[in-house]
Amino acid sequence: MFIRVPKVVVITSANSGDGKSFCAMNCAAAYAMQGDKTLLVDGDLRCPSLEEVFLRGRNRGMTEFLRGRAEPQDICYPTQVNGLYFIPSGELRSNPAELLSGPRLGVLIEQASQYFDKIVIDGAPLIPVSDGLMLASHADATCLVVRSNTTKKNELHRVGQTLSKTGHPLAGYILNGVANGQSESTYVTYMSKQQRLNLKSKGDEVPALPARTEELSKKAAML
Repeated sequence: MFIRVPKVVVITSANSGDGKSFCAMNCAAAYAMQGDKTLLVDGDLRCPSLEEVFLRGRNRGMTEFLRGRAEPQDICYPTQVNGLYFIPSGELRSNPAELLSGPRLGVLIEQASQYFDKIVIDGAPLIPVSDGLMLASHADATCLVVRSNTTKKNELHRVGQTLSKTGHPLAGYILNGVANGQSESTYVTYMSKQQRLNLKSKGDEVPALPARTEELSKKAAML
């Protein structure tokens, strides 16, 4: 049987605080480190969190592109991980659903698909807002992050039904926050190790990570 490997993956959750952004970072890093040229997109335009990990200060991103004020090459930034690139959410706006429902989101995904092997999108949680559904409509697969001892069964059922009715059924679940008796290991710390191993592309200008990686690590795991 032929199994189609998804190229564009949306990672979301039922509610905020389940760790979707943390899982999206790890997924994108894993793709890049196995040799796939990977793009990580912060598609949570209401409560973005990835920019403070990858970039310093406010940078142009998704909202600027969706409003027609930037082109893809203006909003795509290299990271410390070789082969991993990042598009931040951009300036916060009051109308993210309107921006995501416009035609330019499809244009961005289509153009990025021609350049990248994998695209991982961190989407807004599905129960509070509908933004994630708009992202899912442009994805090959949608994965739901489930936080151990937190996410409720009825929430999973509700999200699954919503995606199914819109024609975008779940590809699978990611269980997060499982206690294993070990200290919490996080992607931000892991990226620092990769930096020490000098895993950056030739000629890339790679912005430095914030110094407080330990604090950011703990915060990322809850996003």
